[in-house]
Amino acid sequence: MMFNLYCIPYAGASGYVYQKWSQYLPKNFRLKIYHPPGHGQRFGELLPESVDEVVQDFFEQHSNTDGINILFGHSLGAVIAYELARKFKKTKNFRADMLIVSGRRAPFLDALTPKISALNDNDFIARLKSYQATPDEVLEHDDFKELFLPAIRNDFRMSESHYAASSRSLNLPIVAYCGTDDPYAPEHAVLKWHEMTRKTFMLEKFNGDHFFLNACPETVIRSIVKNVESEFKNRFF
Repeated sequence: MMFNLYCIPYAGASGYVYQKWSQYLPKNFRLKIYHPPGHGQRFGELLPESVDEVVQDFFEQHSNTDGINILFGHSLGAVIAYELARKFKKTKNFRADMLIVSGRRAPFLDALTPKISALNDNDFIARLKSYQATPDEVLEHDDFKELFLPAIRNDFRMSESHYAASSRSLNLPIVAYCGTDDPYAPEHAVLKWHEMTRKTFMLEKFNGDHFFLNACPETVIRSIVKNVESEFKNRFF
């Protein structure tokens, strides 16, 4: 059985952050990378206004293929992946079989998080530095501010405006990942994803901060493969 692993990037990133994952995946996994509008190879396209627009764009970019479809998203990508899984019944060209969310509080908690997208550029960049995902010298460069800051701010705005009640749970298994030292998505908040599924749920912790998946990609991918094959082996193997 083939598994299609659809990977949705976090705020400010393109699908290129998952480019190297293919070298760690077994042959029965196909890596399917999504590039949101205005990011990566789609730089210059109109930025989406909402998560719903991103979901619609995904459906336009990806059609259903043979195999089991796994949705993986980190941070903002987890929200997008959740909405894709929730809405897949409304489209005939895609289905979801499992959701893996990473580095994200459960969606009914997100209304409680601090909003930073409306900060002025200096304060917004200061908050971005706290994530330690991009070198300070890059964040402070004038070209970065002109070319990339609008897209990052837009991503944060979409992320901050998303909310989903626990009553909007899914009829598919969910696996949730968190970093042991992540102040933005601590374990207790990630654990709440169990309320978003009527099927099986599993939580796994990884050493590191909010971007633990970049620090230990091979470990994360091994976990993905283990959880996916464990969930579906009794159905297809």
